[in-house]
Amino acid sequence: YVENTNITVSDGGSGFWTNSTYNRGTNSNYVYSGDYWKWRELAVSYQVPRVALHKITDFVQEITISLQGRNLLLWTPKSNEYTDPDYSANDNNAIGVATLSQTPPTRYIGGSISFTF
Repeated sequence: YVENTNITVSDGGSGFWTNSTYNRGTNSNYVYSGDYWKWRELAVSYQVPRVALHKITDFVQEITISLQGRNLLLWTPKSNEYTDPDYSANDNNAIGVATLSQTPPTRYIGGSISFTF
């Protein structure tokens, strides 16, 4: 027994598709690293202390300030020529693989201010 430590992978281009007119033969294992780091969501809220509100007005009972973000950061290895491994525009088993030349998922950034009277 000899452990296989030299795995050949395709280049991520048209050579990936073994049934295409560009590449009819299977000459690699089509294995890609599934490693990635993702900052998927961040939400931060701050409630203004009541003591500070009473110095300004007695009319407002509470103020909450919130910031939200989604899809803020994604790191994939250089060998991953695709986009986010969790995302696919396809509705099949090619999730994370068949997204070449596809735009990444939308990054959302927002905020809110909530008043209680």
